[in-house]
Amino acid sequence: MEKKLKYLDEKIIYYKLDNGMLVYLLSDKKKKQYDVSLCVKYGSCDRKYKIGDKIINDPAGLAHYLEHQLFTMPEEDSFNYFSKTGTYANAGTSYFATKYYISGTKCFIKNLNYFLKMLFTPFFTDQSVAKEQGIIKEEIMMYDDTSDWIIDHQFRNNIFNSHPIRDKIAGTVDDIKTITKEDLYRAYNYFYIPNNMILTICGNFDIDKTMNLLKNKKYLKKENHEIIRIYEKENALTKSEYSELYGNTAVPKLSYGFKINKDKFHIKDNFVLNMYLNCIFYILFDETSLFSEEVYKNDYCVNYYVEHMYVDNYYILNFNADSNFADLFKDTVDKYLKNIIITEDDLERVKNVLIAGEIKVSDNLQSIMNDIQDEFVRYDNIILDRVSIIKKINLKDINQIIEKLSFDNNTFILMLPDNSR
Repeated sequence: MEKKLKYLDEKIIYYKLDNGMLVYLLSDKKKKQYDVSLCVKYGSCDRKYKIGDKIINDPAGLAHYLEHQLFTMPEEDSFNYFSKTGTYANAGTSYFATKYYISGTKCFIKNLNYFLKMLFTPFFTDQSVAKEQGIIKEEIMMYDDTSDWIIDHQFRNNIFNSHPIRDKIAGTVDDIKTITKEDLYRAYNYFYIPNNMILTICGNFDIDKTMNLLKNKKYLKKENHEIIRIYEKENALTKSEYSELYGNTAVPKLSYGFKINKDKFHIKDNFVLNMYLNCIFYILFDETSLFSEEVYKNDYCVNYYVEHMYVDNYYILNFNADSNFADLFKDTVDKYLKNIIITEDDLERVKNVLIAGEIKVSDNLQSIMNDIQDEFVRYDNIILDRVSIIKKINLKDINQIIEKLSFDNNTFILMLPDNSR
């Protein structure tokens, strides 16, 4: 089936295989390389779930550990296999997904076959699990000594009360000590099923040969089942309003965030509501805003950036800055949030910026496919007509959202230089 990115000159071939797995293909023979990525809707937050009548509680870090172990094959390490043809291979685990990818210019069908075989025929041994533990331990210790990761972890622990996003993606050193090959096989068999995956391929490759492989490989003929994830209901209030840390930083760092309950807004479509909220805060705080001009003109910060997260019913707005005047930076954020006024000109400007961004991304096939995977994970839906949605954003809905916005649930984290180092 062919689909088109509306308003963009890109055609995407879409299939749903007999096993239930979604496949999105974007072929461009003018490109030199191909990029293959398989995304599994299974991340570090998927730790409590139900199999039959049994409730499973997995240790933190299991999804990340599984990501590492899936590169182990009986005959050789997969990285060695791909390197022989100059093919780049890697993977990453986030809070709600795990992504595997390869990128190369040679041996497409051969590499695709090996890539899928690696992911659909797991091979774990006590020896491989024990060996991986040392590698992951070093990775954890590296991040535990990085100031930006430390403050981010503290931020999530302050904002959330019970959600597993409070825990580190890789877990702690103590967490991974408990992981066995039986844990890995159980998690794999439960979450690595075709209808919980999406495969995207873009660049220089042959669509017919690709589909012939996908339709005829026995290792892809895997049955699906119901996945029952269990999350405790998250409290609307923040866990903690203030934390002070000491770390390896020359300039004090701050993280100032807000937990916004989306239930109160009249727009119920999650994607559309997130886009409205993103527009509001882009207008207020982007690099061309009055806020940006003020904080830099007065030296309230060395630099800053604004992040947002979508977690269950909550929109998380977070300011990060290097600042010698953290209180003044915080006060300036509060000033701009206290009386939000957005004009029609403001809205048209940001809509034009967003539309231009969508058109620009059409030249980046990897970015298109990454967006498709993220939408599959976050919304369980693929949105191919973002431009049309952006055009419908209007000032009336903006103002209705602004009226309901509350910034009472917040947290402020300050990291000071640790002079004892």
